[in-house]
Amino acid sequence: DVDLSTCPQELRIAKSGHPRIDGLYKRLDRPSRGRPCYRMERDAKKSLYLFWYKSRKWHVSYELGSHKNLARVEEAKASGRIQPPLEPHPFPWKVLAHEHEKEKAKEDKGGKEDKEGKPGKEGKGKSKVFNVAAAMRVTD
Repeated sequence: DVDLSTCPQELRIAKSGHPRIDGLYKRLDRPSRGRPCYRMERDAKKSLYLFWYKSRKWHVSYELGSHKNLARVEEAKASGRIQPPLEPHPFPWKVLAHEHEKEKAKEDKGGKEDKEGKPGKEGKGKSKVFNVAAAMRVTD
């Protein structure tokens, strides 16, 4: 079991370079994968989650526990550490390029489909672009 009382109730993400990520995240009542997890609620929009992922990275994502993410950072290698990646954190965050996300949304809406209704080849093979966000900070 995880003692969540040792973890901050709230975190603030700032200077990510991605307008959807920055904001106040509140700790959820239950841990995820033995670590605290946080949610930022947004007016009439999908919530965002900060959580530890099994690849030994912290993710910011629209879905709690998902491998799909808007931002990620390596965990600190301290033994037994369950704390979120607060400053000072030894590794830089990698954040999905906001322009790439806009392009992907356009493709998803207007992309061609094959006979079976699956996305056509136009949208395949493009890898996501993540930028190092050296200025991004997670603070309590």
